[in-house]
Amino acid sequence: GYIFAYTDPVLVPGLSPVLPEVQLHGFPDIEDLERVLSPLDFALIGPGMGRSHETKSYVHALFDAACATHTPVLIDADGLFFLPAWLAGGNALPAGSILTPHPGEAAHLLGLTSHDVQVDRFAAVQHLQRRTGAICVLKGARTLIALSATDIYVNTTGNAGLARGGAGDVLAGLMAGLASQTQGAAILATYWHGLTADHVAQTHGIQGVRIQRLCDTLSEVWAYLCVR
Repeated sequence: GYIFAYTDPVLVPGLSPVLPEVQLHGFPDIEDLERVLSPLDFALIGPGMGRSHETKSYVHALFDAACATHTPVLIDADGLFFLPAWLAGGNALPAGSILTPHPGEAAHLLGLTSHDVQVDRFAAVQHLQRRTGAICVLKGARTLIALSATDIYVNTTGNAGLARGGAGDVLAGLMAGLASQTQGAAILATYWHGLTADHVAQTHGIQGVRIQRLCDTLSEVWAYLCVR
């Protein structure tokens, strides 16, 4: 039940009162990464990290530490930007890892254009799963979840209100949290995320699908899912 978040040390004092349920820390030194990752059930890497040269070295060290400790990871956002170079070195992600790219990020991973990805989303998510060996979640209208190259699910929830900054971060957090507890986390989190957006859109309109409102409504929709 513990959540540990590692971020820029400057941000920790301001975030602590806002997120009392999260154990907040500054980024650990590279030599401490294996010690930090070892006790974790799952790790989320990427959102908000930036794309500097120094960040690239750090993220690659995180991937290495995850492999050394057999810690499955969910890679999103800026973490996806640095993944191709790491994979090109002959590395492989730990079993149970998840990738959550939008079409532009999927294009970067595959060496294609966003248009290529959108023309045949099934082929793109299959190719991505085969290349990385990870569970691949190709976000967008009717998000695709590839558990393997031949086991692909189509999500039926969600709406245009999710097409805004921060919605993907909420999905990544949901998925990582569920992945530490249960099988099928990629499918369940995507469905729950989209269903919550649908509920908010019904009660407040598409423009009312704001990120804070989405987060505040998650527990209400979860209770509905449990009753079903």
